[in-house]
Amino acid sequence: SARYFSQQEAAEILTLSGDFQRQRFYDLWTLKEAYIKACGMGLAIPLQEFSYQFGTDNKLAIEFAAERQDQESAWRFWQIDVGSEYKLALAARTGSEGREHQLRSWKLTALHQLSETKTKILRSN
Repeated sequence: SARYFSQQEAAEILTLSGDFQRQRFYDLWTLKEAYIKACGMGLAIPLQEFSYQFGTDNKLAIEFAAERQDQESAWRFWQIDVGSEYKLALAARTGSEGREHQLRSWKLTALHQLSETKTKILRSN
């Protein structure tokens, strides 16, 4: 896992047992994928150059290595509950103004018919 994660993230995964390791792997992987896709660079960004921390109160934090040349305060991240079979993470460069953002979810119920559903946020920063 050291090639996919920062040293801190890999060490944290190793402190967990069995299913918790697998859950944390996918939590981190989807968050990392959300960030690199939001940057538009994909795997050209070394995954070890940024690190997520899972805090209390369902809070997320990100830390960038100096070589990443990015600002933590410029980003918002969310992990969204889409059922136990899937993991979903969203990353958005929002700037450092501290604006509030509202997420809305929609379900396709029939061809050309949408209904709004409750967005269940698991974690955010």
